[in-house]
Amino acid sequence: MKSSRPESNTRLAPQLGAAKLRGQQQQKLRAASGQRPTNASRMATRGRHGRGGQRGGSRRTSKPLTKEQLDRELDNYVMRDNEMARNKLDSDLDAYMADVQTEGNAA
Repeated sequence: MKSSRPESNTRLAPQLGAAKLRGQQQQKLRAASGQRPTNASRMATRGRHGRGGQRGGSRRTSKPLTKEQLDRELDNYVMRDNEMARNKLDSDLDAYMADVQTEGNAA
């Protein structure tokens, strides 16, 4: 029992080869006549990054954040949720009042 696949491949092989030859012949004719190559052939020679290429830029390295900046970012994050914000403000107020009372007792 023969498979139909090898027959179909043998039928297509001459057609594919002929198409490749036609493409090569057309490129030679265009080159001889001074015409520009087609867009597809131009893009094939440019590689992955296209016409302008991959341009390197300056890579900015950021300075480490200070304690105040980190605290501000944390506060902004916590303040998004009302319940968390309320708890944070309550704990901050309690800590402040405890400090005021200890200073008042010491004085």
